[in-house]
Amino acid sequence: MVHYSAKNIYFFIYDKEKLIDNPCNFKRIYEEKMKDKHIYIIIHQPKIL
Repeated sequence: MVHYSAKNIYFFIYDKEKLIDNPCNFKRIYEEKMKDKHIYIIIHQPKIL
């Protein structure tokens, strides 16, 4: 993450098996400002209809 030249870094996580129990808590822990970079995490957990 530190070596990317972009100021905003986005991670898209496709959690098909729903391994992440609490997506809000997961994002809070890993989204942070690091050396003038903003890290954003987008988690997609599909719903079976």
